[in-house]
Amino acid sequence: MKGIGESTLTKVLRRGEILLNNLSPVLYSKINFPKVDVELFFDIEDDPTQEYVYMHGIYERRGKEEQFIHFTAKAISMEEEKGAWGNFWKYISSLPKDGYAVYYYSHHEKTTYLKLQQKYPDVISKEDVETFFNNPNVIDLFKIVNESTDWPVGNIL
Repeated sequence: MKGIGESTLTKVLRRGEILLNNLSPVLYSKINFPKVDVELFFDIEDDPTQEYVYMHGIYERRGKEEQFIHFTAKAISMEEEKGAWGNFWKYISSLPKDGYAVYYYSHHEKTTYLKLQQKYPDVISKEDVETFFNNPNVIDLFKIVNESTDWPVGNIL
């Protein structure tokens, strides 16, 4: 089949067997999350038709304390977008080094942040953006789900 390789077909067959026979999720390898004082559940909101990021949202957990923190542009302007993004990085820089973990879902945040870095190079360097996302405590949950688990649901590649 054009565009579908052996690994994809193997995955589809395996997931089909799970759907028909197991009816419960399968974990292929143990997932170890970092033990840290601060956990951040991170998402951005953007308008891809305008290539405009208007919010950087964080649900922060410090022990039993939880709060939602957002860095939001108040208007559609480059100045507001840059300000919200810069404030996000100030917040990240204020956290204890290696004392926090960031959880996000899919590569969209990293791809978008690399574009923002090109747009506003004076906010943060490309190397610092890459260092942030390459930190083992900055975790793409989609990647973990896709590589380490299978679920008894149809139509997932």
